[in-house]
Amino acid sequence: MKKIIFVLLLYLILFTTLFSYDFEQFSKTYVDPSRDDRPILTQIYYPTASNEIFPTIVFAHGWLLNYTNYSQLSQDLAAEGWIVALPRTEGGLFPSHQDFALDLSFVANSLQIDGNDSTSVLYNMVDSISVVMGHSMGGGCAVLSAAESDVFDGLVSFAAAETDPSAINAALAITVPSITYSAADDNITPPASHQIPIYENLASLYKSFVSFLDEDHLGITSNQIAYNCMQPFLQYIITENISYLDQFEDSLIYYENFGNIQYQIVNNLNSVHNYELENNLEISNYPNPFEQSTEIVFSLPKPAHVDLSIYNLKGRRIKSLLNENKNPGNFQVIWKGENSKGESLNSGVYFYSLKLNNSESYSRKCILLK
Repeated sequence: MKKIIFVLLLYLILFTTLFSYDFEQFSKTYVDPSRDDRPILTQIYYPTASNEIFPTIVFAHGWLLNYTNYSQLSQDLAAEGWIVALPRTEGGLFPSHQDFALDLSFVANSLQIDGNDSTSVLYNMVDSISVVMGHSMGGGCAVLSAAESDVFDGLVSFAAAETDPSAINAALAITVPSITYSAADDNITPPASHQIPIYENLASLYKSFVSFLDEDHLGITSNQIAYNCMQPFLQYIITENISYLDQFEDSLIYYENFGNIQYQIVNNLNSVHNYELENNLEISNYPNPFEQSTEIVFSLPKPAHVDLSIYNLKGRRIKSLLNENKNPGNFQVIWKGENSKGESLNSGVYFYSLKLNNSESYSRKCILLK
């Protein structure tokens, strides 16, 4: 216990001393020409340091809640080195969840454009890394947006609400790393019918569900524990350094030991399952490492629906190799080190993941060298 406390305090000291920026804010209206020039008024908090680039967070507000409800969180994140954008659309009694979800991804892409626009306040400041977050209705819309767009590298939801169209169903298409925050005393979006089914459907190779035992629906976004735990997770999104996930899990263990939270984690980023012993199923690739292409070989002992996909270290699905029903037998699939657009990928570590019957997935690493 003493070791855990020491390690956690060390992490917190590091995160509060190494990252501290002055910040400013401004409003900007983005216009989406693909939706009849839809205006998207957005509040943006940004670090003011020069000669640096910063990752972005697009944060979605809850039903009938103003962006100012999230001002402190936005300021804290900006001080940590994030550009935080809060679209202010769909604030009425009858919001369109679909439009709000599209607003989130449009703003994320627009921030990238601003980074290349010499007339923008954010010129030369915007990194390509982006995370989508949201609270309540906005949490559900963040799920919709992450499912529909490939601009986001991570997802964090606070007391996410089921939406129309369904965030629960949309979660099946999400592969990026995720945190699902939930409040045990939430009577507005009860976890059993909102956050839990969203979490269970997420296809993320790394996902976590964190339940706060003495928190309510509105207080969860200002909960200091939620903020503390989120910091190493966000550092993982930026760096792809898996040791930050160890720090994230250490913080969860610490707060669970003190009775603040309960949590679950699904981590298929590191796992290599023993298929031969578990299911009489074999899978491997050769050569590994490889330069031009590698052959993924697997055998099925019984009929199954097979989903074979390639993921990067952030858990983003970058190419689907196979998605169909297969009879028992031996199979070979060639991957040429490219993404779904046919573009060659950089050298690095990737995962090929085999999912059977849309249930359990099994992952192995392969190394692309160029």
